[in-house]
Amino acid sequence: MTHALNISDGTDTFSLTDSGCTLIHYATQNGSMADYEANKPVTENIQIWISGASRTAVNTAREALQRLLWRAAERNKRKTGPRVYLNWTPMNEASEYRSEIIDAALLPDDNAMQAWGNNVLPAQLVIQRVPYREGPQSELPLWSIANTTSGTGGRGITIGTNNYVSANAADVEG
Repeated sequence: MTHALNISDGTDTFSLTDSGCTLIHYATQNGSMADYEANKPVTENIQIWISGASRTAVNTAREALQRLLWRAAERNKRKTGPRVYLNWTPMNEASEYRSEIIDAALLPDDNAMQAWGNNVLPAQLVIQRVPYREGPQSELPLWSIANTTSGTGGRGITIGTNNYVSANAADVEG
């Protein structure tokens, strides 16, 4: 089983691993702690083949992908509109991790014109994304003075001198 990779803005999703797009190469990059602290983007190169039953189908798929990439760049420039994410499910795992795309470009391969006749567009996708990934969310078990054992599903807080909740350090991931 291979990685599952897609680009989505919450409304439109373009899969890079099925339905007319073949993932040729993807090696995820991790930002350093300095990158994270400076919010310095991470650049990743993704090699894909967009294919279809006809040149029109390939062109339609390419345009759909480019629209999502344009939305990501516009979101970064104007600070408005939907966020666009690179969603990654590592091979043999069930959890999906997402990272907001800051900017991206779809670059046709050098031999794209030769392959185009076979209704295939080999391309490189260059993505700049935030230096971290967001994983699955889970509820943090809390306890309060009113509830002396930790648990999920909400905790009551008695208004008075003990207005707080607490969490065990072992329950906090990340």
